[in-house]
Amino acid sequence: MKRVKVLLLSILVMLTFSACKNKNVDNKDETVSKKVETNAAMKALEKAKTNEDIEKLEADSKEKEKIQEDKEGKQLEKENKNQPSKEIKEDKTLDKVSKVKNSKNVIVLDPGHASRGDSNKEPVSPNSSVKKARQTSGADGVVTKTPEYKVNMDVAVKLKKYLEQKGFTVIMTKTDNNKTMSNIERAKVGNNANAALVIRIHADSSESKSTNGASMLIPSNGGSTKAIYNQSRVYGEKLISTLTREVGMKNRGVIERKDLTGFNWSTVPVVLVEMGFLSNPEEDKKLSTDSYKDKIAKSLANGVSEIFK
Repeated sequence: MKRVKVLLLSILVMLTFSACKNKNVDNKDETVSKKVETNAAMKALEKAKTNEDIEKLEADSKEKEKIQEDKEGKQLEKENKNQPSKEIKEDKTLDKVSKVKNSKNVIVLDPGHASRGDSNKEPVSPNSSVKKARQTSGADGVVTKTPEYKVNMDVAVKLKKYLEQKGFTVIMTKTDNNKTMSNIERAKVGNNANAALVIRIHADSSESKSTNGASMLIPSNGGSTKAIYNQSRVYGEKLISTLTREVGMKNRGVIERKDLTGFNWSTVPVVLVEMGFLSNPEEDKKLSTDSYKDKIAKSLANGVSEIFK
């Protein structure tokens, strides 16, 4: 009986030991498992934290960008509030420049000749070897002895007044009959002004005293004046028509000339009006009167107004 008790006790101890051993193994496995789970959880938490930080950084970055954009937007809006007046001013300036460059309002008047000539030579056209006198003194009235340069200047001054009354901007190549000015220099006044039209004002002369009437000279359709030929012809035809009709003069028509320095150096439309013949006694007398010159000036102003209306 005693031996049975001992055996049973031994079996019980063994079972207990085995159970404890199994429990320890289970605990160890559980510890390892928990450790693995903990590490995974930590990594997951760390990852989650990292993602959260990234998202937070991204959110912060976006917020900063938004703040910056709002700031820049407000600054731009502030600048725009002040900008329109400046832009309008600049646009108006550009329009003004454009209008000056291609203006229908800028007319250059070139009263021909002067009290003294200039026999020095200048090229008749760009790149030409042919040279002519820089300026001649012009003709004189066969009866009145009135010098052409005086008639030309008188009409030019009157024409300037009438054109300005019609709203044109008028530039004179000169206002002093004693001023010597070459034909190239005269042409450059019109070029630099970007004139809509240059009107060269002259009186004609002929060996025949019976020759009379007005004519309009224009550049030739070639060489350096090819680009301005068409407009010059249209303007010239209109002006001679208006002049002869309103003043009651013979219309001698439009004549092309390729030998005139003032034409060949011009880059803007240009015409030369011959207002009658100082070699004709009747026309000479008329051209010496203020009323006749005034009539010529008014008719030319009317012609210009009709061209650019």
